[in-house]
Amino acid sequence: MRLLLALLLFPAFVFAQKGDYKLEGKMTNWKGTDSLTYAFDSKRDTIVVHDGKFSLKFNLEQPTLMYIRKLDYAHEKQTPDVTKLYLEKGTVMITGTDSLKYAKIKGGPVNTVYEERSNVVIPLNKHMMELRLAIEKYPKGPQRDSFAKTVKDDYVATQDSIIAYLLSFVKAHSHSFIALQTISEMSGPAVDYQKYNPLYVALDEPLKKTPLGKAFGERLAIARNLAPGAKAPAFTSTDLKGDSLALYTVLKQGKVTLVDFWASWCGPCRAENPNVVKAYNTYHEKGFNILSVSLDDKHEKWEAAIAKDGMPWYHVSSLKGWQEPVALLYDIHAVPDNLLLDSNGKVIARGLRGAALAEKLAGLLK
Repeated sequence: MRLLLALLLFPAFVFAQKGDYKLEGKMTNWKGTDSLTYAFDSKRDTIVVHDGKFSLKFNLEQPTLMYIRKLDYAHEKQTPDVTKLYLEKGTVMITGTDSLKYAKIKGGPVNTVYEERSNVVIPLNKHMMELRLAIEKYPKGPQRDSFAKTVKDDYVATQDSIIAYLLSFVKAHSHSFIALQTISEMSGPAVDYQKYNPLYVALDEPLKKTPLGKAFGERLAIARNLAPGAKAPAFTSTDLKGDSLALYTVLKQGKVTLVDFWASWCGPCRAENPNVVKAYNTYHEKGFNILSVSLDDKHEKWEAAIAKDGMPWYHVSSLKGWQEPVALLYDIHAVPDNLLLDSNGKVIARGLRGAALAEKLAGLLK
């Protein structure tokens, strides 16, 4: 995260086509033969290093975060010697003496902005980790609750500081790939269209043409149709008996319907099911329906979980796991997740869990 620098204004063609992405390294105290392993995206490989020198060249479409680790087979139980950097157009240099972890990284504008962001966020993340450990180590007793509250308040404040910084960082670096990467990471599994679309729109156009830019743009397009007030996309899937069941057929049978994404193998889903069952039993007679979409891939496990958890409502699944067509249509990246719709398919709310679902239904179905 960093402030706007003229240095970071690089031309559009950087992102417009594939090009040479080079990485060169020199570790002065490495003598003889060593091994390095590197990883980025889905690619992993190991190279042999002679006298601390190495050189790699890649043909990529966009900057990519790379992890590099020295393989020390005699001391594998020690803390790994690892560093990370962005492969970007041009040459990135790693120079050091003994350790990759403490080596200097000299790259182009992408690594400059990445380092700026890291210098702010890493200490804050470290502080949050220290707070969590402090609670775990604090002795049990009458003072523990008071201490935990103080620590929690500090934790939340630090978390809020990170979010505020990242939002300002993105606005200040609308020309940088790291801003796009930051938006993508911050948005999480359920993209908030109203929050992230303005940030995406403000990015330089070349960024939107990268693979990541296109992918996030597609997620925003789906999120727009799932935002409160939007009309949810129609779908038809297969119920427990193998018959077709359409979303809008279910919607017509009640005043509000919960489209609930879950799976029998999902622990948090199974833990949440009693809350959903309770809400259904309380409000079904007042016009509340549920259509659950499972990300299972085995019919018997899906059906057994429904019976065990006592879920007497509509269920559908294509039994394709994470390739469930309805989950892809709704850009579901984590379960449990849900959307509450009115009888016309208009989105009322998303992600209602625990008491929040019952409270919302109480207001809607007086």
